[in-house]
Amino acid sequence: MLVETQDTTKVIGEVGLVWLDDPPQTAEVGYVFDPEFGRQGFATEAVTALVHAAFDAFDFNLVVAKTDEVNAPSRALCERIGMRLLSRSESSDGRAVMECVYAVNRSQNATR
Repeated sequence: MLVETQDTTKVIGEVGLVWLDDPPQTAEVGYVFDPEFGRQGFATEAVTALVHAAFDAFDFNLVVAKTDEVNAPSRALCERIGMRLLSRSESSDGRAVMECVYAVNRSQNATR
């Protein structure tokens, strides 16, 4: 889903959900935003809305997000919307980086 500014309708980012097989009823939220529009709440608003949709419209029980450990803004976003750090490990996709996995489940969804 594309994210636009309300006043100019300029596309400034993208958010999406991927259905994961394990554990069941789990989705991974992904997002990317133009750094020029950082620190204005656009990412927080869009990702929060998508997490709500994951629980309310798509009936997922768990939503996870993965980010590089050094990506402080992304980690802060996860924490700001109520996600908790689940794990920190070397990335499984072959990159030599540490990856953080955040999660929030339906019962602890603090974004409401």
